[in-house]
Amino acid sequence: MRLRPLFCALALVVLGILVAPFLPHQPLIFDALALAFTVVGVAFLRHPTVATLFLLLPFLLFSLAQTQRTLLPDALVQASGRYQILSGTVQSAPEPTRSGGLRFVLASAEGRTQVTTPTNQVLHRGDSVRVHGRLELPSRATNPGEFDYRASLLRHGIHTVLWANRVETHLLLRRATPAERLRETIRTTCHAHLPPEDAGLLASLLVSDRSQLPANLQEAFVRTGTIHILSTSGLHLSVFAGVLVLLFGRGKPLPTLLALALLWTYALAAGTGGAVMRSAVMTTTLLLAPLLRREAEPLHTLAFAAILILLPEPLALYDPGTQLSFATMATLVAWARPLENLIWPWEPEQSVLARFARICILGLLIGVLAQVGSAPLVAYHYNLFSWVSPIANLPIAALAEVLLLLGLAAVALPFLTPLWWLIGLSLALLKTLALGFAALPYAALSVASPPAEFVFLWYALLLLPTHYVCVRLNRRRFSQASFISKPEMAA
Repeated sequence: MRLRPLFCALALVVLGILVAPFLPHQPLIFDALALAFTVVGVAFLRHPTVATLFLLLPFLLFSLAQTQRTLLPDALVQASGRYQILSGTVQSAPEPTRSGGLRFVLASAEGRTQVTTPTNQVLHRGDSVRVHGRLELPSRATNPGEFDYRASLLRHGIHTVLWANRVETHLLLRRATPAERLRETIRTTCHAHLPPEDAGLLASLLVSDRSQLPANLQEAFVRTGTIHILSTSGLHLSVFAGVLVLLFGRGKPLPTLLALALLWTYALAAGTGGAVMRSAVMTTTLLLAPLLRREAEPLHTLAFAAILILLPEPLALYDPGTQLSFATMATLVAWARPLENLIWPWEPEQSVLARFARICILGLLIGVLAQVGSAPLVAYHYNLFSWVSPIANLPIAALAEVLLLLGLAAVALPFLTPLWWLIGLSLALLKTLALGFAALPYAALSVASPPAEFVFLWYALLLLPTHYVCVRLNRRRFSQASFISKPEMAA
């Protein structure tokens, strides 16, 4: 019951994003109404029901206004169809194309455009560049059911594409932020101690930089369903936060604030995508809960993170990475603990062998749950289904977290040269595992995109009954415990 207002707010934000294109373009009016309802809600704080109603409506109105502002065509649309020279910054991490080039989003004074260049030059997010090429509008779908490239880019706030025959880089005049300096330090250190392919793989693990990752290796991670390890996901930040808690402790103000400062510096250095921000917000809430004398509720913090991401950037709702991050995390939060208690609950007197077997079984369970939570969206967006994903995630994800800690330690302590030798061996093993699992027969099956209604129904049936199931499992667990304890008490 106490989660209801927060989830109502999230539902209203999502509703506002979905209906914004169909309403008259009046963002200022929606902003004014949101402000008015907020004032009325504050005035009626002594009447909780009325105040809650008026304080929830601004979530709908503000998401409407922000979505309409984002969908408004920028100045680049008027210049489409002509040769252009644009200056700006690389907003997204450049990714290699199948033809050997690069693709990235350029943020200029005129707007945002997706740039594709056939040259495989070294570019990084945050670089200041000048691109030369022909500016075009993305192609539309010409047949029913065909992929609509223009609609896909528009959902990311991108109205134009530019095919660049030349990309010039020049030095930034502004002072780099601590997060940008850390990102550049990690990247240059990796390339100074490792071969290009290994350095590109380690940089993608540490700071989500895939610009130097070979396309065939990235395809192997996609086919095995382990592509999430190449971005700063919740697993990476959770491991990093766990190390910080071991170093600084938890529950005291100064160590917690220091740990949060390091956590957010690393998160900002790794990227500002939906997965990173969701993970950072959830981890921050978990670390702050003891200071506020509150117990952090995972579903509560997940909804809170979604609101913080969608309000300033509403089109993140259509981003496949954001959808996969939240869907997978919601499935794990909802089902991991109940199924763990049902399959193999923790017992203090377990032997070392039993504990190791329990960890392996639970690791496989998490892989299966992650597959259940992500499979419909992967099929919908990428037309893939990987049956090896639950098995491949167990060794690959575990090795990736070891590499994360080794890589950060090697960057922080560059004089420990044996670490780089160990990292090189671990990277070779990681590539062998990814390519080996990807080479299995029918490792990834090409499937048709399921209807959007089916995807929605899947997650509704997956997540809505969780509260009832958890209550029933807890009752069964406690009844069994009381049944066992009665003979012991009688004896």
